[in-house]
Amino acid sequence: MRGLTATAALVALAVMGAGLGRPLLVGLAVALLAVLAASHLWRRGALRGVRYHRRLGATHLAPGEETTLTIDVLNEKPVPLGWLLVHDALPRGIALLDEAIPAGAPEPRGLLTTLSAPGAFGRVQRTCRLAARERGVHRLGPAELTSGDLLGLGEAHRALSATDTLTVYPRLLPLDALGLPPGRPLGDWLSARRVLDDPLRFSGIRGYRQGDNPRYIHWRATARTGSLQVKVFDPTEAAVLAVALDVRTRRGAGAAVPEHLEYAISVAATLALRGLDEGYHTGLWANALGPSGATSVHAPVCRDARQAHRLLTLLAGLDGACGVPLAEILDRLGRSLAGAAHIVAISAAPTAEVYEALYALERRGHRALLVVIGDEVHVPAVIEARFLGGRDAWHRLATAAV
Repeated sequence: MRGLTATAALVALAVMGAGLGRPLLVGLAVALLAVLAASHLWRRGALRGVRYHRRLGATHLAPGEETTLTIDVLNEKPVPLGWLLVHDALPRGIALLDEAIPAGAPEPRGLLTTLSAPGAFGRVQRTCRLAARERGVHRLGPAELTSGDLLGLGEAHRALSATDTLTVYPRLLPLDALGLPPGRPLGDWLSARRVLDDPLRFSGIRGYRQGDNPRYIHWRATARTGSLQVKVFDPTEAAVLAVALDVRTRRGAGAAVPEHLEYAISVAATLALRGLDEGYHTGLWANALGPSGATSVHAPVCRDARQAHRLLTLLAGLDGACGVPLAEILDRLGRSLAGAAHIVAISAAPTAEVYEALYALERRGHRALLVVIGDEVHVPAVIEARFLGGRDAWHRLATAAV
């Protein structure tokens, strides 16, 4: 509208100058009209052929870890840009280490601002450092490009819908800080059922640990590495650990308790990974809402090299939106897990139905344990339970781990 008003005014000025016989006035009006036309054409083509790309050094991080974000701006046309401003949205859980996020940036997202002037067929590259601050599947973007003419007569804008994802795993907690012995994370509970290795089913090599059978030392690997290495065999019977996580954070009505959710997720991650380390085929179930309307999510029992990544990625994406009750998850596990499995239920809001489901698991021949987050509650004596505390315990552990 301002451009049309200015154009109409200059045309009127030229007509008036011609009517008054003032060639200088006509010339000035024509020159200014030419400048306006050039400015309009520049703006229309300023962002054509401009490409913007992000490249993350790593797409999965543990809390506190850092990675690089490299930004590429490409001008794929023979006309230079006088200036180009890029605003790229950053999630709250990711910290930009190289500069402060503007104080007026809208929450919960900040802005990464890049100002450049790419030449003809030019390229501008910028690398900055990002730090993982909060668990989650964080979205970088979308970005907005802004450019214009050198006289500041107008601007062109283009929104880019492409985003990139940076996953921050849950915080892993030290076992002794949870009141659990480091050698046996759940006391004698997890190690109560001993599974024999089958010497005919060789599966790999690992470093020697105290208590390993000297007969299984791999002398050739020991000589090559300079440290004792032992052979690893597949067990004759698969030892199974199933972790069942309740994303509800309190009993009864009231606002959610974010600290309870983070604590429960970190405990689930810590115990699941320790189960893998101890040779258990480990899976995870949670009563959180999943994609396509699913009322629960899970990572099936497995012990391959990618299982830790699957478990941590699933836990990274959980929020407090609850689907089915935890008792229903436990009932499903009782029907689907063969043999005598170890099942850990983690909840800040255990119910009578949960106690009944855990007792039913025991009667089926499984071993069941309840880990309670938050205030201590009365748990029937037939249910084995651990109480890990609530907000204060979580803040203490999270602060110590930073």
